[in-house]
Amino acid sequence: MKQHIQFDFQKDNYFTELKESEILMNRLATLQQITLYAGSYYSQEWIQKNVLQQSDEDISEIKKQNKENPPPVPEEDQK
Repeated sequence: MKQHIQFDFQKDNYFTELKESEILMNRLATLQQITLYAGSYYSQEWIQKNVLQQSDEDISEIKKQNKENPPPVPEEDQK
């Protein structure tokens, strides 16, 4: 009698991780291009919602985290 073992994965972790990484890279590339127009043609909120696909909860959580741990000021802005 031959044994037959079959694995049925509910989710392909590597493929999902790769796909999410590629999506994030595309969003960040778009963000880099659109940053020039932030404040004049696009608001910060519009960019967060439409380019980065962040929810209202994500946006408020990021604001909270930035208040608790402010991002470092670039050296050129410190002069």
